[in-house]
Amino acid sequence: MSLIMAYLGPIGTFSEVAATHFGTLFAENVQYLPTSSNRATLDAVARGEANMGVVPIENLLEGVVTQTQDGLIELESLVITADLYLPVSQNLLGQARQKLATIHRVYSHPQALEQCQTWLLHNLPGAEQISTSSTARAAQMVAQGKDSGECAIASGRAAQQYGLSVLREDVAERKNATRFILVQRRNQEVPYQIKEQAKRRYSLLLQVAPTIAGSLLQAIEPFYQHGINMVAIQTRPNACNFHAYRFFIDVIASENDIERLNNALQQVAGRVESYRLLGVYPSAFPLP
Repeated sequence: MSLIMAYLGPIGTFSEVAATHFGTLFAENVQYLPTSSNRATLDAVARGEANMGVVPIENLLEGVVTQTQDGLIELESLVITADLYLPVSQNLLGQARQKLATIHRVYSHPQALEQCQTWLLHNLPGAEQISTSSTARAAQMVAQGKDSGECAIASGRAAQQYGLSVLREDVAERKNATRFILVQRRNQEVPYQIKEQAKRRYSLLLQVAPTIAGSLLQAIEPFYQHGINMVAIQTRPNACNFHAYRFFIDVIASENDIERLNNALQQVAGRVESYRLLGVYPSAFPLP
C-alpha cells in the first residue's frame, strides 16, 4: 500500500525537495501529489486525498509563511508531526546563452522575488517582475514560452527538470533556508522511523483576551517559571476581530523536562481564551 504525500508543485519546487526528504522516513512506498498552493496541500490532507502534506512554515529571509499559518488555524483536524530546515539557493534561469541585457521579464514566486530584490535592482532594474504560484511553475512557464527576454528565479533542480540554463547562481541577498513541516490528520498519523532526538518541539496556538492589560505576558509566564525554553512567538490577526490576535508559540523540551512542561502547559491553557496543541515532534530531523 502506498502513502500519498502532497506538496506545492510542480516538480522542481523546494517543497518537492523537502517532500522527498520526508518520504525517506516511511517504510511504505510514498507517492507524491503536487498541488497548486500551500493551502491546497493542507486541504488535500484535511479532505483525506493525501495521508500527509509538506508545507513551508518560515523562511530565514522572509519570515513566516502566512498562508500556512492561516491554514493551520482554520483546519483543526491537522497536526504537525515533523519538521526540517532546507537550504535554499535561488538561481536565475533562462534559455542557453541568454544575455542579461535582453531580459525584460522575470517570473517567480513572490517570496523568491522578494529574497532577490537587491540583485534584481542592480542587475535587471528595468525588468518586469511577475509572480507565479511557485518557483518551479515560473521555470516551467519560461521553458514553454521560449522567449529570449524572459527568465525565472528557481532552483537548479527546476533548471534540469525543464531544460533551462542557470544564468546566474545564488541571486538571493544572502544564504537562505526554509523550515518545512509535515502535517497529517489528527489521530490518523502514519508512524515513521527516525533516530531519536534529544529534544522535541511543541507547537501551540493561543488567543488571549485583547482588552486585558498584560494578558499575553500572563499567558506565557509559566514557561519562564518552569524553566521551559520558548524559541518562537509569532502573531496572526483574528479574521473575526481586528483587535484580537492569535499567537503561534514553539517551545523545546527534553524528556527530563516533561513534568515541568506539562505543568507549564496546564497553566498556560488556563490563562487564555483558546488553546490548541498543533503538534509534538522531533526538533528538526537532520538531512542526509
